[in-house]
Amino acid sequence: MANAGQVLLKLLQHTSAARLEVMLDPVELIGLLLAFGWNKEDVEAELKKGRKPGELLLQLFEEHGAEAVWNALPPRAQSKAVEAEKARATAKEKATVTGQLSEVGLTRARLPGAIVALTGSVWAAMYILGSTPEWGSGVSLGTVALAIVCGVVGGAWSTRDAMSTAGAMAGLACALTTLLIAWLVSGQLDSPPGRLVVLATVLPGALVGLGVAGLLLKRWKKDVKGF
Repeated sequence: MANAGQVLLKLLQHTSAARLEVMLDPVELIGLLLAFGWNKEDVEAELKKGRKPGELLLQLFEEHGAEAVWNALPPRAQSKAVEAEKARATAKEKATVTGQLSEVGLTRARLPGAIVALTGSVWAAMYILGSTPEWGSGVSLGTVALAIVCGVVGGAWSTRDAMSTAGAMAGLACALTTLLIAWLVSGQLDSPPGRLVVLATVLPGALVGLGVAGLLLKRWKKDVKGF
């Protein structure tokens, strides 16, 4: 007598796992056996001999064909297998896409990189706005360089591998937006600004950076799915 593993392998040679799961349901299996000429006494006798339900189903497959056995099921039972097969196909597709994205390095953002990118923009905005008068104020080569370098490097760091370009572009967009807003706001100030003004100056840049990153990552996902 074949063991359970051997029987299962033979069954899977005839039909799919989703269909097999439905046909091995005790109620459905008994219904199938009765439909192909068995009676309850025959079923009970075979089970008392130690035969497994899978062996009985395999006998039906070998005698009548798996497709004929499947078609003997009522539509409500068949629909269960159809739904299960769809769910498994969807799960397999998601796993495939996830694996592809993992291969190109599309993973969760690294927080330290984002902090570096924002820090550059914050310090540049504070200098341009004159938050620390003793250090100076206004747009200078140093402030522009600080914001851009921190934005690009931090943005690239906040993403991985192939997606570092998207992070760098996002960081650059954040820096440039912050520099522009800080320059515009600085012309309207008569005294050193408070923290809220600095925050209001940096926030739009951060949002623009996130928007750029989101668009590039979304486009990248579409490209990967197309492979």
